[in-house]
Amino acid sequence: MEKLTDDSSTVFTQFTPETSEQTVLGEIWDGRRYAVPWPGNKYNIFMNDTNRVICSHDEGGLYVYDIEHDVNKQYTWLCVEKNGYFGFVNTHSGRFMGHNSHEKMHSATFHHEAWEFMTVRKHPDGGYELLMPHWWHTLKKVCVLPGSDDVVLRQHVTTLWQFVKVD
Repeated sequence: MEKLTDDSSTVFTQFTPETSEQTVLGEIWDGRRYAVPWPGNKYNIFMNDTNRVICSHDEGGLYVYDIEHDVNKQYTWLCVEKNGYFGFVNTHSGRFMGHNSHEKMHSATFHHEAWEFMTVRKHPDGGYELLMPHWWHTLKKVCVLPGSDDVVLRQHVTTLWQFVKVD
């Protein structure tokens, strides 16, 4: 018969090699705490890897601009939900982010209907795509075309966005 012993006094320690180098995972931190958009919260919506946010001017047009230099300060958006879609209301004007029939994004209406419906999709490269129904058969992407500051709606252009929660 084999004799079994209870060795409850053995201690295992984790080996940590000595190193003088710091380990950084991913990109260098930009100082922002990104959030998952959710109804009832306010956000500044940044273009991924930039300091530019979605802004609205007094006439309702949407553009991206450096958050530290935008004099209008109309860049905070309240996330709401209707019929399973998100909507984003400008906290300064009370108007919803939406689009017109020419695929131009704007913040021009006080109601949350089909042309203001939005869905948010996580992207494997980081950030989110903002998608909007265009008529009844297509989801188009909220984007900024190269060389432009205007926010538009297109089917085959991807702009990635990050959400920073605002109190």
